[in-house]
Amino acid sequence: MATLRELRERKLLTQEELARQIGLSSGAIYKMESGKTKRPRYSVLRKLGEVLEVDPLSIEFTGQGVRE
Repeated sequence: MATLRELRERKLLTQEELARQIGLSSGAIYKMESGKTKRPRYSVLRKLGEVLEVDPLSIEFTGQGVRE
């Protein structure tokens, strides 16, 4: 498993670029990467998985669960 930031950086994407590709604000990406978003919705995880080309459930959010 890898963190969202690690996966984003592997794809050479900025927070702004990733946010644009999944339809969120760069602030939302920042909050997910910093742990300020407690539990991202599965719909958001699914989009992240598509863009980052990983299983969405493999994205690590330290101390966070997934909200249905």
